[in-house]
Amino acid sequence: MSISANNIILTPPQSEEFSVRQLVEKYIPEEFKEVSLRIIKAESNFKADVKNKSSSAKGYAQIIDGSWKHYGCSGDPFNSEDNIVCMARILKKDGLTPWNASKGVWYPTK
Repeated sequence: MSISANNIILTPPQSEEFSVRQLVEKYIPEEFKEVSLRIIKAESNFKADVKNKSSSAKGYAQIIDGSWKHYGCSGDPFNSEDNIVCMARILKKDGLTPWNASKGVWYPTK
């Protein structure tokens, strides 16, 4: 919804979750899209600036520094697109294994 004020169109900002969903749609392999959103919800609650207090895990997917380097990720882990692109690289190479520690929260129990 856009609102016009004095011929200036004001568009409300998109939610962070909406932006993440767009990035997941763009970068994450099809077979991991749904579970990636569950992982991001569990790990960061769709907040880009989250840092784990007891590890180096950062950003939406809570990727640790060692994994960031190991998988050849570039950019800033707190940058939305960089974090999701790195998540995609990890998923393509090793699937869900790097997120096994939090599997009890995001894995479907059906």
